Amino acid sequence: MHTLATIVAELLRTARRSREDRHADLPKGARLAVRVEPLDESSEQITLTLARRNAHVGTAEEQAFRQACGVPADALRERADELARRN
Repeated sequence: MHTLATIVAELLRTARRSREDRHADLPKGARLAVRVEPLDESSEQITLTLARRNAHVGTAEEQAFRQACGVPADALRERADELARRN
């Protein structure tokens, strides 16, 4: 079984290479999507979306997700269940 950090790293790698959104179904029904948008030659915006059908992603689950994925504390939360960060 892959760790969440490993899954995110693979999604980021393939999203950067293909320039297409990537997603994975996680245990317990959550779904993770990754989008990488180049801003210029040296920076990009990464959007991580964590969602669950017919249920809200709880605060504790979001915090565990942020920690496991290395989302910076100052990352913007653009809307419910969506985290964005810039590299």
